[in-house]
Amino acid sequence: MPTLAAVLLNPFLLLHWNALSKLFMANLWGEFGKGVDENGREAKQRLLMIPGNEPEGVVLDIGAGE
Repeated sequence: MPTLAAVLLNPFLLLHWNALSKLFMANLWGEFGKGVDENGREAKQRLLMIPGNEPEGVVLDIGAGE
């Protein structure tokens, strides 16, 4: 609904697919992303704290965002 409201306020967004896509994903993850990491956060933090397991070089972060 927030994306539809934004388009109604600014129909120009329909001509800019990239901006519309970013707006949609921001609204989607703003709502559905709440608390998504709560169950796995402790396990991820433990993995990073293992001696000799420090990330180095290029670290690939796969998740919501740009």
